[in-house]
Amino acid sequence: MRTGAASGIATKYMARAEARTAGIVGTGAQARTQLEAISHARKLESIRAFGRDPARRADFCREMTERLGLPVMPAASAEEAVRGVEIVITATNSVNPVVCGAWLAPGTHLNAVGSNLPQRRELDDDAVARAAIVAVDSIEQSKMESGELIHAYAADPSRWNKVVEVAEIVSGKRPGRTSAGEITLFKSNGIATWDIAAAARVLERAEKEGLGRRLELGGSQRSA
Repeated sequence: MRTGAASGIATKYMARAEARTAGIVGTGAQARTQLEAISHARKLESIRAFGRDPARRADFCREMTERLGLPVMPAASAEEAVRGVEIVITATNSVNPVVCGAWLAPGTHLNAVGSNLPQRRELDDDAVARAAIVAVDSIEQSKMESGELIHAYAADPSRWNKVVEVAEIVSGKRPGRTSAGEITLFKSNGIATWDIAAAARVLERAEKEGLGRRLELGGSQRSA
């Protein structure tokens, strides 16, 4: 849920305000929270989804249509899921690219969340190159884990200088986009700070609602 929420935040600040369509490649557990989060960031009207297993793809579409209250339609290919939509999500463990830059319409926002190893990448080099703004959770971490960027920038490491952290966009220090026609990209790896923030929120609500109990750990009280 926390990873999905990060994409929701990126979508809120980077996708076009009028975006109403989305396409997702991947139909696992992570894909579910991704769609749920972006549906809070934008008033979606339709979603297309592709996964390699037809049965799982159909189950995913039925479940998410019911959960979100909007049509989630199965796509026959990754290209069919992506072409013409305004928000694209990749949530796979693929080693090779599943989305090509040639499929992206002007103004598209991408959330790439599945790859977190240098040898894996969900986007081809063209998709990265077409992104006018590339945001990550941590630049330092991305240089070690973001396979898409590591591969795309290998021949010209100076391109890393244009990558921004999504926190800079949220705080207003950097723009999430500067024109409606720009393609924007959020490459997510996840950082411990987000886990701490989520845990703090859970603790805050638990204390407010009188839930949980206090445990003695190492001589001091801790909430559980």
